[in-house]
Amino acid sequence: MQGPFLREYGQDATINFHTFEIDGIDLRKDSAPGVADLFMLLDEAVEVASDNAATDEGRGYSLVIPAVDMSNKRITIYVEDQTGPKAWLDDVIYIETTDHQDAMHPNGVNEAGTAQSGGASVIRLRSGASAVNDLFLGQIVTIIAGTGIGQSRSCSSYDGTLKDLSISGTWATDPDVTSRYRLHSDAVTEITVPSAATNADAVCDELLAGHSIADSLSVHLKDTLADTANMQPKIGTPVTADLVGDIAAVKAVLPTSLTVGGRIKSAIQVVNGRLIIGTGNFPDDVFRDGGAET
Repeated sequence: MQGPFLREYGQDATINFHTFEIDGIDLRKDSAPGVADLFMLLDEAVEVASDNAATDEGRGYSLVIPAVDMSNKRITIYVEDQTGPKAWLDDVIYIETTDHQDAMHPNGVNEAGTAQSGGASVIRLRSGASAVNDLFLGQIVTIIAGTGIGQSRSCSSYDGTLKDLSISGTWATDPDVTSRYRLHSDAVTEITVPSAATNADAVCDELLAGHSIADSLSVHLKDTLADTANMQPKIGTPVTADLVGDIAAVKAVLPTSLTVGGRIKSAIQVVNGRLIIGTGNFPDDVFRDGGAET
């Protein structure tokens, strides 16, 4: 078997091949396979005779396969000597198509064809292109042959009824009926990056229950919340609406110092009209008698 050869889907293709003498060692240079010696199997579905005979290239041969036959994923060519006795060995040539949404190897192409027309900021895709509006939004259209070859632009909108694909900006050279194009996804525009607000919400909504790595921020936060929950019953609920009254009410139900949850020692005093709560492993005299700070 010779191949697999990779050729573009839906386009005329030329394949170079060779034949061998019956002994299978030397090349046969004068076999010149004709139409009667060449058969093609298209996608394992239809077997047809070749449209063309092979061309003698000296030591080997070439064969032109028309676009209609190349509009398949796989093309298998059988090269069979129909003379008797055989003058050369039969062989098989295998071809796989590329660079088209219907090819064996699309290579990232989502749509390809020949334009129906074009304008300063538009290209009308082939009549068989998708009817879904904005299907190609953000994708890159590249003109690969014909008028405007080499240009690439991003799709800003797509009219599935008219097949009109509008681009961002304008063409340097407007496409026309000779322009062949390909559409492929743009990795940059296909990625959605979460906003800062979304990331912040995700962090805030994260459950603490699943976090248990020692000395991590989440563990310290859980401990603090647990300490707060243990402290609340000891503090009670303030009964007045003013700050001074609230401080007095809290001070009345709190001891000078206490241990919460077996972890935090709190020293509590009113200093200059302010409620001072110090937490940590403080010595007993962290506040001087009489309310002066140390």
